[in-house]
Amino acid sequence: MHARSYDTSRGPRSDINPQDFLDPCNVFCKNLDPDVDANVLLSHFRQFGHISSARVMRTENGESRGFGYVLFETPDQASAAARAMNGVLLGTKPVEVATVTTPEVRQEQVLIQPLGRTEYTWTDRDRTDIGLSSDVEDDTLYDFNHAGGSGNSSLQPPWNLNESETNGESGPVPSFPIHQSLLSLISATPGFRIDAAALSRNYDNMSDSAVMAIADSSDSRRKLLQLATDLGISGDTRLRTALREDDERLARHISAIFNSDAERAAVLRLRGDPAQNFIDVVQRTIDKGLLREREDNSKARRMIVKLSEVCDKLPSSLFISGVTGRHEHALFGGGFGDIYQASHAGKTVALKHIRAFHRDAEQNRQFCREALVWQQLRHPFVLEFIGIDRESFPGSLCLVAPWMENGTALSYLKDHGKANVDKLLVEVAQGMQYLHSQNIVHGDLRGANILITHEWHACLADFGLARFSDATVANTSHRAGSIRWMAPELIDPGRFGMQFLRTPASDVYAFGCVCLEVRCFSHEVPCADLRYM
Repeated sequence: MHARSYDTSRGPRSDINPQDFLDPCNVFCKNLDPDVDANVLLSHFRQFGHISSARVMRTENGESRGFGYVLFETPDQASAAARAMNGVLLGTKPVEVATVTTPEVRQEQVLIQPLGRTEYTWTDRDRTDIGLSSDVEDDTLYDFNHAGGSGNSSLQPPWNLNESETNGESGPVPSFPIHQSLLSLISATPGFRIDAAALSRNYDNMSDSAVMAIADSSDSRRKLLQLATDLGISGDTRLRTALREDDERLARHISAIFNSDAERAAVLRLRGDPAQNFIDVVQRTIDKGLLREREDNSKARRMIVKLSEVCDKLPSSLFISGVTGRHEHALFGGGFGDIYQASHAGKTVALKHIRAFHRDAEQNRQFCREALVWQQLRHPFVLEFIGIDRESFPGSLCLVAPWMENGTALSYLKDHGKANVDKLLVEVAQGMQYLHSQNIVHGDLRGANILITHEWHACLADFGLARFSDATVANTSHRAGSIRWMAPELIDPGRFGMQFLRTPASDVYAFGCVCLEVRCFSHEVPCADLRYM
């Protein structure tokens, strides 16, 4: 069995067990060289026993914070590693190592510490247990407040962020409380022995910025819920009330961030796990309907799209599993992608897969945009978004939608005549109206992108060029589309004193072309007699 290698710059943070930080088998490492990652820790520490996981902590920009941990299977292995590895050169710097073995200390810290910020209480017995000599300086350890004695100094490990440097002076880091209701409930539970103020202090100050507080909130919530389970209150109705109140508080934090230029800029600097965590938290908040103001909801959706484009991450909730029976060959092909037939949850589905030779940074960004814009749409006349499949084509992603066996509007009219053409056009118009009500411009409305459901209704498909309709910045590098359905101001924007910008009005023009296409010239494209288009 291979050890799991965890580094905050790779892999979902949700894979990490919060209890790992407090496990007696855990070895903490600090003073790490910037080039030391989880794999380096594995290679040096595996000689002492089987390693369950390793992790190097990183900043929101993906840079090493100089500390991490290695989790062994037994406390004896951890103690041996701590004794042998303390002071050993890893890269260009001597690593400093410590571990914890006293159950009382461990129990207390499991109760009060959020993931990624750990304080422990050291006693003389602790030092003896882990083999650290008395002449080792305190600041070489991950120090811990003494619980029962006196005369012991309190030193903070590097992830306990309760001071910041400003012009050489230390000061308190701003507090961004999120889990106040859950903390209050837990601290008031009979038999809970941790001081309520200490519990609140550790969670209220868990992050040094509002953005990171949101990114870290899922890990803290998970740990608190485990604590609630241990205390026997997981079925308490007050717990559901507390969670709802904290969710609403989180939504207010998110709204405040997206209304601040400085905070929005901080969001777009996120990379690695912090970026993934932030995207997941905001997506869950949107899905729960907690951003009740339409403007706040729209800002959150746009920010997820922007962050996804710059960090190449997508909400974890969009990924699905269990896609099977993919046909070996594509049944249809477009400009950049192929459509395969497969099965999911007992139903036939379509997989939209970008061809390998088209996969570059820009295509990845376009894939993210299409997935994020499409996934928020829910309407009878808009093709359903099922999810993203990463299993059918190893190393690449597919968009998954229901398979439309009746094909496009054009093929339907060719096979069945024009008796229902007006009904279909009304449904297309209603689908387009819905998109515009959601501040979405389709951008490529034409007969080939209108599918017919099994109940013979029209539905809009292919959101590869879809954009938010309230965008104000023209993008001259993305003029893709079907030119015969383009409004004149898109074909030659300079002639109208404009920039290239898809708008609801350009969608309406394209809809007019669709009317011509399906009602009058079902076998020809609009303006078929015009050349050089």
